[in-house]
Amino acid sequence: MTALCAKASGRGVVLMAVLVVLTIGALVGTTVLAMTSAERATAETSLRRTQARALVWSGVQAVMAELATQREDILQGRDPHVTEEWTVFERQDGTRGVFRLIPIGADGLPIVSESAKLDVNHATAEMLEALPMIDRTLADAIVQAREQRLFRSVEELIAVDGIDADLLYGQPGAFAGEDALMQGGDRPALTEVLTVFSFDPNIQAGIGREGYRHRGDLRINLNTPWSERLGRAIARRYDDNVANVVKGLKERGVEFESKATLVEVLSDFNVPPRDWAEVFDVFTVSSDPYLLGRVDVTRASQMVLACLPGFDDAIARSAVEMRDGLDAESLKSPTWLAAEEVLTAVQYAQCADTVTTRSMQWRVRIEAGLLRDDAQINWSGGDRGNPAEADFESLAYLYQEDAGLMDRVVVEAVIDISSARPRVAYLRDLTLMSVGWAIRDEIVEAQLWEQQPDDRTARDDTPDEGLGSAQDPAELTIGGSIQRGARPGSDSGVGQRSMRAGNGPERKVGAAPGVSADENEDATGREQDMPEAGPDRRLGRWTTGQGVGR
Repeated sequence: MTALCAKASGRGVVLMAVLVVLTIGALVGTTVLAMTSAERATAETSLRRTQARALVWSGVQAVMAELATQREDILQGRDPHVTEEWTVFERQDGTRGVFRLIPIGADGLPIVSESAKLDVNHATAEMLEALPMIDRTLADAIVQAREQRLFRSVEELIAVDGIDADLLYGQPGAFAGEDALMQGGDRPALTEVLTVFSFDPNIQAGIGREGYRHRGDLRINLNTPWSERLGRAIARRYDDNVANVVKGLKERGVEFESKATLVEVLSDFNVPPRDWAEVFDVFTVSSDPYLLGRVDVTRASQMVLACLPGFDDAIARSAVEMRDGLDAESLKSPTWLAAEEVLTAVQYAQCADTVTTRSMQWRVRIEAGLLRDDAQINWSGGDRGNPAEADFESLAYLYQEDAGLMDRVVVEAVIDISSARPRVAYLRDLTLMSVGWAIRDEIVEAQLWEQQPDDRTARDDTPDEGLGSAQDPAELTIGGSIQRGARPGSDSGVGQRSMRAGNGPERKVGAAPGVSADENEDATGREQDMPEAGPDRRLGRWTTGQGVGR
């Protein structure tokens, strides 16, 4: 009997051992399957994110290619036109790889001019102080900081004492209140009125008699000693009589150190301001191929114009009103300010070295990702005709987590077409900006509770008073739905285009930033008469031949 019990006990142990082994094997197998599934999901997520980043970089290159094809028109002062949405590929499951432009700027435009802003690296302390959000102390601090090292982006201003995130970026969570608007209004963010990317190519637009023959040529630098080469260049553009006049001025000791001297000479010769455009298009006082810090007076806001030398608020308002009624030919040269008597000759002399009428750098925000044909996004906004409501829509759209796109990636770029070969002067990833602002708002919210608990309670009971509950992006009321075939708030559908290979026609880069090498030389020895160009002092080093990772 004892032997039978022992034998049965031994079989039980073996059975238990087998069950344990099977259980461990099952657990190991389940673990391996789970790990494999997790690795596969990770790989798929990584692939989608990589695909989204490739899409958004394609978006940057597509905008760059479109601007490059319009460069000649933009050099004449015209506005560019860009496609707002592209479909790169379509899948059988109904998903599409897309990239599209996010509304940017106070008017909710898909593309904004950088030259319509003040260049923080070249504006004087007086010009900076004229902005309503900068006092003299802060202006001096900015100038002192840039003397140590030029700002590579406006965002670097955060390192200057007295500038915080609210002043630099505005308050995207605070849509209620005049002082809380990130874009537009009486106190816009510094990023909306300042730039470091303002480079005007020092080339002729082709104004005046036979001007079209010299379109794209380097301007003739009068701020050099007289030479036979200078005389030939002037004679080729005009005639020997004009060359002799300039030679006589040089011999009398006239120094063209600034364009103010050019204004004085024209006034002495009784040349009316309506005839100045050709002269200012042909001649320059700098050998630099790109003039830095020029403000586009045909696109700059009244606030920015009021900061320029020779301007005040009343003159700036008059300039904004006047430019809307001028024809394209008049707007090719900033001398229209004097021709239309917005400025006197003395006032124009003060600003002549800081103004232009063309914008060669443009900022865009691009989002990319996968989109299902039936995808919809929740939306809340107001009248697109109302600038404040447009700001609300633009910001709410930017800080949404998905905006209807799967694996959404958002970048901001500045495209520079001042040279014959376009380049990306600036690129910033904004994908996680909503997270940063959410963290920041949580901190602000906690501080408000600690410092003013009574006021907070009162605001909770009475919405839309004081700071209001809308100051937290998480508390924004999102309602309604919009099919993603059209830009939210727009009366018409977004222009859509299938992605095509290529970045436009190939261009040769010659001595002048606006013409090819072949165009710089002809049978008359034209190349020998071309002015010598100085060094390229533009900021930003992105080009079409360098990837995102640089």
